[in-house]
Amino acid sequence: MTIKVIGFIVAAGFLYWIEMPGLRNTRKKKDIFIFISLLAVAIVLGLAKIFKVYHTTPLYLISGLFKPISDLIRMLQ
Repeated sequence: MTIKVIGFIVAAGFLYWIEMPGLRNTRKKKDIFIFISLLAVAIVLGLAKIFKVYHTTPLYLISGLFKPISDLIRMLQ
């Protein structure tokens, strides 16, 4: 497992190393912020996948939000 983690971090570092000089030359701060944010999210999700962390699907959140509304509509019919 440690080999997977090290390989994953090296791959993320390689992506950072390849992309950042071009982004710095354009001096677009928003693009740099978005790139770093998405890379950080990808790293967290990738490490969670490597460590087999359980997480629910977004469908549970959506159904939890809309269930009271659907119950209200059924009650009004």
